[in-house]
Amino acid sequence: MRAPGKIILFGEHAVVYGKSGIAAPVNDLITEVKIQPCPLLSVSYDRIFEEEDKQKVELLIEFLLKKLKINSSIKIKISSTLPISSGLGSSASLSVSLIRALSNYSKQNLNNDIINKIAFECEKIFHGTPSGIDNTVITYAKPVFFKSGVKEVLDVKKPINIVIANSGVRASTKEVVLGVRERYNQNKEIYSNIFEQINQVTINARVCIKTGNLEELGKLMTTNHELLKKIEVSSAKLDLLCEIALANKAYGAKLAGAGKGGNMIALVDESNKDKIINELTPLSKWVYYTVIK
Repeated sequence: MRAPGKIILFGEHAVVYGKSGIAAPVNDLITEVKIQPCPLLSVSYDRIFEEEDKQKVELLIEFLLKKLKINSSIKIKISSTLPISSGLGSSASLSVSLIRALSNYSKQNLNNDIINKIAFECEKIFHGTPSGIDNTVITYAKPVFFKSGVKEVLDVKKPINIVIANSGVRASTKEVVLGVRERYNQNKEIYSNIFEQINQVTINARVCIKTGNLEELGKLMTTNHELLKKIEVSSAKLDLLCEIALANKAYGAKLAGAGKGGNMIALVDESNKDKIINELTPLSKWVYYTVIK
């Protein structure tokens, strides 16, 4: 069973504080889980995990076997094209694909609403206090406007062409989110104001997506990045990637996900995507193009 990756288009960090967010699936990047009977529990991966990541995956599997009341006489094979700790929802994609595979194997046939609720619990293993946006957009595999657990699937008026460039830095979402929490507690008035500005940007972006106003959507994306810089979650590399994209006529650019590392996303016109990709490639070990429809 498969589940896609995702990108946060607008609202990361602010969603943790009850504000709006917009996320979209990256359907070409997936996690796939296959399950078959086995005398003892066996788990195989197509990549090498760092010890902390491996422990979290083990906790995830233990939690799901108990939650779904499945005995451990199975072999779980996990493969993924999603980079870890890069803001593309690798943990939520893993959780959703695992839940679906276990549900299918045990003939429970859980619906998306139940899968989403369980995946949110799984996300706590990885991120402590997740917003719920990752598991929601990945479970339903559609662009989603999200606020405090309430989702609205968005109709996309015009295709949204996105270039994703990896900064080459792995950052712990949990640590970055905790850092924002600490600074918020020390500067509640300032941070609350910034979160409200991000919220308004996200609300305006929702209108642009529905009406197909890509130029304005790009401007809002860049504004969102500047606000994320104010809460200290960007980095010199992410800022540079944004600047290069904008210098080559992207409509807009911002960090995507927790920040400090991970990815930059740029909203581009299909006619100049190749030039932007070529300019970003020397500075990024991984550049990817996707279309949100």
